[in-house]
Amino acid sequence: MACALQAIIAVKTLATTVGHAMSESNQQLLHVSGRVKGVSQVSHIGYYHPVRAGHQDRVSTSLRKFIDGGEPHLSRWIELAAPRVAGELSFDLIVRVLRHDEVTSDGSAPLDKLCDAIATASGKPYVPHRMQKKRTTRPLEDLVGKAARATEMDGVLQFDESSMKHNAQILVVDSLLWTGATLEAVARAIHEKLPQAEVMAFVLTRADATSNNSHLNPDYFEGTPNDTAGAPPKGRKESSRPKQAKDAQPVPAAGVTPAPDAVPARRSRVPTSTILIGGMALVFLVIGALVPLRSSKKPPDTPDPLIEPFEVSPPENAGPPASPSTVQPVRLSEPAYPQGIVTVPAAGLRQSASMDARMVSKVSLRKGDQVSIVKKHKPDFGPTWVQVRTKSGKVGWVFASVVQEKKVRRK
Repeated sequence: MACALQAIIAVKTLATTVGHAMSESNQQLLHVSGRVKGVSQVSHIGYYHPVRAGHQDRVSTSLRKFIDGGEPHLSRWIELAAPRVAGELSFDLIVRVLRHDEVTSDGSAPLDKLCDAIATASGKPYVPHRMQKKRTTRPLEDLVGKAARATEMDGVLQFDESSMKHNAQILVVDSLLWTGATLEAVARAIHEKLPQAEVMAFVLTRADATSNNSHLNPDYFEGTPNDTAGAPPKGRKESSRPKQAKDAQPVPAAGVTPAPDAVPARRSRVPTSTILIGGMALVFLVIGALVPLRSSKKPPDTPDPLIEPFEVSPPENAGPPASPSTVQPVRLSEPAYPQGIVTVPAAGLRQSASMDARMVSKVSLRKGDQVSIVKKHKPDFGPTWVQVRTKSGKVGWVFASVVQEKKVRRK
């Protein structure tokens, strides 16, 4: 009974915390002015945290999945953004930023779907054909610094101003504001044809590792339990009786004000099934803590593919081998791979040689760490990558500039 009571308290506390976080997500758009040349104002919903020491917050991870078109992240970001932009910003038409490998929009990209939703909510046209590129460009995330990115975008964009008023208000949509080089290139292309036009921008997130996303509930983007935006669906009255999980209905996007008759008379209670599941989980947790764990020498069924097998030297007092077929591991007298030293303050390891690859969990490199260089990879565009192995046996990829190869003198 005591365990069940503790489980109920824990579940209620969690539900209250999550509900509070989602209610705060109904706040207005965030704005920043004067950062991007040629753009009067940049509005955004949250903050993007670049990977630091192998860790990234869940909202930033969800943003990366939106860019890749993954569900439910794509739909959740659209549901959250479209009504806010339509309700708070004033503009005449909508265009979007083109990807590095695009010269025009084909209407199928995640940003196209976001712009379509904003157009539907605002009643203003989305005109992707007005923004085009003369050629494809290199991925800007492979270029270091705003100057290099600005050079790559210089003279690439062209804007069609035909049949538009000279002082039009144009909304430029993108998923992430990093250095501002791309938005500045878009604004420059528009002002070359319409000098008096006002260019404003909306991005889902702004890169800023010093600001947190406490106003956003990451469960909302992942579609997990307690992912509501704090209000019942528009036009539907909230029942005072607690519903079972199987009867739960989808909720509206954050920022959509429910009809007057849609406000619940009182706070909804935690479903009984959730309490029972939480109680059972807590009981198993207590039992697991009280029962001593027995060690097992059986290797894992699915070893980490990134960790290369290596042999361990036997203890000094180890006896003779159990059978003639047993081979004793031998410690190498010299490194199996070239050795390197980390030259940056901190860096995470990726599972493959790509900025879009997942990070290797629970491992990071620090300045002065010694690693083994397993292999190198030079892509068609961008910097060279190296695969390294740490002293703990973790294997992953980093930029070649992060590791300085040591010159080992052979005897």
